Amino acid sequence: MTRTVSAIALVAGVLAVVAGVGPGETTPQATASVTPSTTSAIIPGSTVAPATCVKRSEVAAWPMRDRAANLVMVGVPISQLNDAIAVVKGEGLGGILVRGTPTQTSGTKLRMLRDSGRHGPAFVAVDEEGGRVQHLRTAVGVLPGARRTAKTLSPTQYRTVVAAHGRGMRALGFTMNLAPDVDLDPTGGTGSAAGTNGIGDRSYGRDPAVVAAYGRAFALGMLDAGIIPVLKHFPGHGNANGDSHNIGAFTPPLMSMRAADLIPFASIVSDSRVGVMSAHLYVPGLDTFPASLSNRALTQLLRGEFGYRGLIVTDSLSMWPIRYYYRAPDAAVIALRAGNDVLLFDDRPVVSAILDGLVAAMTKDELLAEQAIDANLRVLAAKGRTLCEAPTPTPSTVVRDNGSVPGAPVTTVPVTTAPPGPSALVRD
Repeated sequence: MTRTVSAIALVAGVLAVVAGVGPGETTPQATASVTPSTTSAIIPGSTVAPATCVKRSEVAAWPMRDRAANLVMVGVPISQLNDAIAVVKGEGLGGILVRGTPTQTSGTKLRMLRDSGRHGPAFVAVDEEGGRVQHLRTAVGVLPGARRTAKTLSPTQYRTVVAAHGRGMRALGFTMNLAPDVDLDPTGGTGSAAGTNGIGDRSYGRDPAVVAAYGRAFALGMLDAGIIPVLKHFPGHGNANGDSHNIGAFTPPLMSMRAADLIPFASIVSDSRVGVMSAHLYVPGLDTFPASLSNRALTQLLRGEFGYRGLIVTDSLSMWPIRYYYRAPDAAVIALRAGNDVLLFDDRPVVSAILDGLVAAMTKDELLAEQAIDANLRVLAAKGRTLCEAPTPTPSTVVRDNGSVPGAPVTTVPVTTAPPGPSALVRD
């Protein structure tokens, strides 16, 4: 699997998967994708979205701190929803990732959290892949895991199952799901549940076309229910040599990734309603930085080459491979500059410092300030607002292997504490 994918094969794969075609199914006529400038409301809220479109000048007129805060999402335990509501109202945060196990009685506060947003409803996100990564068994019910699903359901059946689960999520107040996982399983389903890098049975299989078909079905099911799906972990964690929660994991070289791991992403991202999560993965031949902090990975490859126009969400910037080298405010600035739109952290106590750092950087860097406006436009589109004008287009490009050997960043601010043990890590 070291050959490159030809343009013809890649386009054919895109058309097949976008049309919702599974293995062995007939390809129907492909449907047009939805661009951020015409996105219809997909987040349920207590009020109808304004009839007028959002102008770029409107976002540019926001206080700089609002422009920063609307791009930040933080993880908060389900037991601290009152605090989450307060920080969304007080700081103007764009969203909250809910940790823990909600119940039906959590719905009232989750909906309050959703409606506390300063610029449209706040994102209320959860990791709900199914299988061993799901938090809503008690509140919504059981969702089958990826490995099992690929063996027992067709993509069409799976979309129906996921849509029903998504409607339960929406009724509780959730608006975003950090799923599906479209990483590959190099063992073809014969490996352990977690595999060697934390993916294992979270994958639909070894074949990129199969993974793309089921990932697409999951994403469409969530969209059917009014939930934003977020593909993970770009550019592909399945063949990485370790778990990016606690080490700087390396993938195969870029050329090999093109022939395998990148295919599901390239196939699905033509639909801009679907989000993408950037992962802390080092890709030889792509950049010396992890993909989550890499302009070549996100702006040039994902947007410029694959033509993606939707929302890019970081994996948690509080994870060990990032926080070892960067303080949270610095990580936020680098991630935004790389091309991310939503900056995810687990560090709720340092929210003010993160926002201060973003504001300081945008004040000094006019290009970054403009980039933040584009990111906010994509966030608003995902939240159901119609845009008067699309975010600044990314020039079309082809990212070639540059022979780079990933390594630790030069400018580092190491923390002094040891990394958490495996039992302390949230493996979503």
